[in-house]
Amino acid sequence: ELPPGFNPFERKPISSERNLDSLMSVRKIRMKKVMEELLRNVNDEEAMDAVLLDAEEFLCEQLNDMDAVLDTDSIYEPGMGREERYRRYGEAMEERIGKARDSNVRKILVRLKDFVLAYDERNGGKQG
Repeated sequence: ELPPGFNPFERKPISSERNLDSLMSVRKIRMKKVMEELLRNVNDEEAMDAVLLDAEEFLCEQLNDMDAVLDTDSIYEPGMGREERYRRYGEAMEERIGKARDSNVRKILVRLKDFVLAYDERNGGKQG
């Protein structure tokens, strides 16, 4: 028998999800791995390109797929169109580059921004 007031569409978080904000999202974990790989290869342009190309779909997903799941702290809002997302990405990256104290981190952020913003050039203008 179901408890009184049970609603199958109202999901109560299980204990492991209660501190979801303190846990890293899958996207953040993947981004951290990409950044670590880029840092390991910061002085090898070809290796950095290989890391970026390997992660291209992941890196550009939220820019090109309007239905992509957005983290709660995403720089994008659900109603944003593709051009708005690219503009917001460029602004956010410029901000991060400006705040970066380490020259290697700055170099990686510039490389990442340029790579992502050149998506259409690399893919013949096709979207997503």
